[in-house]
Amino acid sequence: MDEKIIFNYKNLEIECVRLENEFSTKRNFIFIKNDKIFFEPTYETKLSSLKEKFFFSSVEDILQFILNYDLQQLKISYRSLSNEKKNLIYLTTIYFSKKEIRLSYSIDYLEWKQNFTIKDFINNLHEIINKNLKNLTNLDKNILGRSFSINLLNIYSSESLFKLNTELVLLIEKTLKEMEELFAPTKKFKYKIDKKIKTGIKQYIAYFNDYVEKTKGLCINFEIENYDEGLILKISNNQDIEKIEKYFEEYMNFLRYKEIENIELSYEIEKDEYSKAIDLIEVKSEVRTLQQKCDTYQILLSNTEREKENYLKIINKMLDDNNDLKKQYTSILQSHFSNPQPLILNNTNTNTNTNININGKVEIEQLQSDINKIKQLLNCIQNEEIKSKVDEITEIDEEILEVDNIEGLKEKKKFFKKFKRIIEEINDEDSILNKTIQAGKKGKEFLERTKPFIPIIIANLDKLKALAGW
Repeated sequence: MDEKIIFNYKNLEIECVRLENEFSTKRNFIFIKNDKIFFEPTYETKLSSLKEKFFFSSVEDILQFILNYDLQQLKISYRSLSNEKKNLIYLTTIYFSKKEIRLSYSIDYLEWKQNFTIKDFINNLHEIINKNLKNLTNLDKNILGRSFSINLLNIYSSESLFKLNTELVLLIEKTLKEMEELFAPTKKFKYKIDKKIKTGIKQYIAYFNDYVEKTKGLCINFEIENYDEGLILKISNNQDIEKIEKYFEEYMNFLRYKEIENIELSYEIEKDEYSKAIDLIEVKSEVRTLQQKCDTYQILLSNTEREKENYLKIINKMLDDNNDLKKQYTSILQSHFSNPQPLILNNTNTNTNTNININGKVEIEQLQSDINKIKQLLNCIQNEEIKSKVDEITEIDEEILEVDNIEGLKEKKKFFKKFKRIIEEINDEDSILNKTIQAGKKGKEFLERTKPFIPIIIANLDKLKALAGW
């Protein structure tokens, strides 16, 4: 006869039968007394109601239940809790012990159609959760990369499992959404505009592509679409977004001129004076057309209203309100230089709770990304001395790209030290390299763009140096 036991949870009697092992369960709800004694509810127990009872219970109530019956672990599968269609990422199992809660999530890899890998997603998820939930200690990654578990310590809490899961799901969705925006083929920026001038501004912005081609010699893909509060500016992700944003700011600032005749164009290509004169006439014509549209609108206003709805006041307010366009881009740029925390996994080779860093893998991947980014940015500076430095970084890039763990990095110590020295020289205003970079306009732009991120790159280099034991 099967061995049975009765557990009592919040006045509910749970009749359970002993299992041969953890994997012989048919009900996916297991009470584990120790590594060899497993029980699951009998078929007399309505499983869905039982799962919901635990799911909406407080953590401290479940912990007290585990302590009362001296259970090693409570394992509950939630795959069948809801009949709703599965999300891309969904909760599968909750493991509850005296010391921690582990919530396991699966990723529907057959439906994964993102422009980034599941591995990249999980690495970024770790960083976001670590910032938002201070009691997070581990993020455990399935070897096939199709699931992950979030392990929480300091679990004595009045919050329910439902609330904990809700917080985690919100952060998971936030990570996914931010990465979708970051890796989207097209970047979208919202540009707020007063409805009274929206049509005129849209027509003015439509000439922006021509302006950039005629003055900078660059063909860009820049599109516009409407939204309730203004326009959405769409830029293909394979273009230099920061450069386009700079040109756009330059172009829009022509509207601030009180005297259109004072407008001057800035060229980055060689052109004869006649062609430049034609370009200037066309830009002034676009500005003048917009002014005329506003003048037509103001004819119907009283003197007081006209002063309030003054063309320059409307334009200046619009341009000032959209200063966050640069911030929208900066948030994207920063993600390229982010410094995620080391990915921490459980050490499954021992019975202790020891945590190990997996060979500095995250830091190495960040180093490889930083080398490539610095190389690309330096390459925009047209200077022979800088070109030789780019060649040096290219050699470093080829060597470090082969590395995937700390032992491999040790073999590339010379190249690691070379890159670290270059970064330190870029950061040192008195160094020859820094002064060479500063000598030109492009170089000053490079230093301005990288200034916020150089300390982060140095911190990652120092962390790798410590991991390598140098």
